[in-house]
Amino acid sequence: MVPGKDFPAFDRTVFPVSQVPNWGAMHAAAEWNRTYDQMTEVDFVATPSYDLQKLSMPFKTLVAAKDEEEITRKLFYSTKFLGKYDLDAGEYSGHHPGVDMKLAPGTPIGSIAGGRVQTVGNDDIFGIHVIIEHRVGAETFYSIYGHFAYAGVREGQAVTPGQFIGTVGSTGSTTGPHLHLQVDKGRSETRHVPYAATAGTSAAEALKYTVNPIQFIQRYAGGM
Repeated sequence: MVPGKDFPAFDRTVFPVSQVPNWGAMHAAAEWNRTYDQMTEVDFVATPSYDLQKLSMPFKTLVAAKDEEEITRKLFYSTKFLGKYDLDAGEYSGHHPGVDMKLAPGTPIGSIAGGRVQTVGNDDIFGIHVIIEHRVGAETFYSIYGHFAYAGVREGQAVTPGQFIGTVGSTGSTTGPHLHLQVDKGRSETRHVPYAATAGTSAAEALKYTVNPIQFIQRYAGGM
């Protein structure tokens, strides 16, 4: 799909959050069950990098070592790209088409790039969710943000990188508050349906339809 002159500029990519709760420093339910608004600045740290080598450390080992930094990283990236729903599972171990990020309820989320809101919906899988269309040269991508408590944009709205689009919740199919971030390749459809891999889907097949959202952000962080 060739971008039209009136389509919002892609510009560059940014991470959907700039800071995350310091999960590794929290030791009681009263601490980790707080909402975003109930936390103070001392409860947050900069968003950790998606470092697969560090993320491969078993969670029990990190807990035994009381490694707060790595516990926070491990909990934040709770499900990895095309991974299993298991903290210790690596990429391509399952069929989860995106990355899950553990965040406090009410955390404001920003668009990862400039584009146009195609869908503001609510279903049994993603709950309250937002889908944004991005045009990068002659290519089209869709960023999908799932399990919101509140969507702060409307369909057809133009957005810029980092613009507020909603708040973290636990709507849809989820066991706790988090952001499901997914980036799909455009398939020349008029209305995008998020890609869903099934058990047994090969990585090569999945990558025809979806991309690692972290790698996508890293690729275009400096702009097109």
